[in-house]
Amino acid sequence: MKVVIIRHAEVDFNWSREYSSKGFDSDCNGYDNAPIKNITYKIPEIGYKKDKNGEYVIAEK
Repeated sequence: MKVVIIRHAEVDFNWSREYSSKGFDSDCNGYDNAPIKNITYKIPEIGYKKDKNGEYVIAEK
């Protein structure tokens, strides 16, 4: 099973250059509801191995 946590993702939203306060509030709402851009992440394969002290450590395959 792979679990991917995306901490900072790019949102599919374009901000305007100038706003009134009402327009800014409207675009903030649009940003909050915009989808995250679909991009591909390379997830490394990892495993566990014992080090020279016999302790388990994470190792990339």
